Amino acid sequence: MSKHHSKKVKKKPLLLLVLFLFLVAIAIIAFLVWPHPQKQAKKANDTKTEVVLKSAPSSSDDASSEVTSPSSSQDTAETSSDTLPSDVSKDDWDLVLINLKHSQNTDFSFPDGLTTIDNGQQVDSRIASAAEQFLAAARQVNPAEHFVSGYRSYATQVTTFNYWVSTEKAKGLSQAEAEKAAMAYSQPPGSSEHMTGLAFDMSSANSLGQADPSQVAELQKIAAPLGFILRFPYAPGSNDPGSINPSTGIEYEDWHWRYVGPESAKYIYAHPGMTLEEYLDLLT
Repeated sequence: MSKHHSKKVKKKPLLLLVLFLFLVAIAIIAFLVWPHPQKQAKKANDTKTEVVLKSAPSSSDDASSEVTSPSSSQDTAETSSDTLPSDVSKDDWDLVLINLKHSQNTDFSFPDGLTTIDNGQQVDSRIASAAEQFLAAARQVNPAEHFVSGYRSYATQVTTFNYWVSTEKAKGLSQAEAEKAAMAYSQPPGSSEHMTGLAFDMSSANSLGQADPSQVAELQKIAAPLGFILRFPYAPGSNDPGSINPSTGIEYEDWHWRYVGPESAKYIYAHPGMTLEEYLDLLT
């Protein structure tokens, strides 16, 4: 054998070894890179789980989706209450009763004084904030709403009542007849709620009794949560403003508002036509 042939024979095993190592490397790389069925199945399951988790609402989402917007009955519940307040007493300062049967011949005292609200008219300072809110809300219904009369002292009520008696006498009535006629819409000194600082006359017109009935109804709804009631409602079964309500002894007045506190006002509002006198009879 020649020397040249001997070198070729020696090189052949070396080439085979290199080829073998190359094929082994290819096999290892293919094993590492090629996707395995089990891994693909796991990846698919993981993806499916992620989609389910993202799509399924949480328990809090379920709860929120069941919440509905407030109904009209819920709105009414905020304005009125059919349950007699348990923490209210007829002796509460804001339920003081002043009328022909319950009069006071001296001026009231006010722990926090009086506060001017509108048009120079004053109220007990304890209800000033509520009165201001009521007036502002009323002006959203009718911008012309304003205070006509607020607190009156005993002396002022003397002058006021005498004025109305004189007006009735001018119609040809006697003194007694004029006083009786005037008492249908004005009270003798000591019997007027204006003395308490808890009542005021509010109207959209300078001449009282000319308000739009639909606006008065809207004002009543606004008034209740703020603690106010329309003090002198129609006589039972009547829509005649001139009819005397036997409970109050007063004609219907769409301008006279009285503060009784939110709980009491909401209860009275829930019972159309109820007077303060009738409400107090229910309290202990």
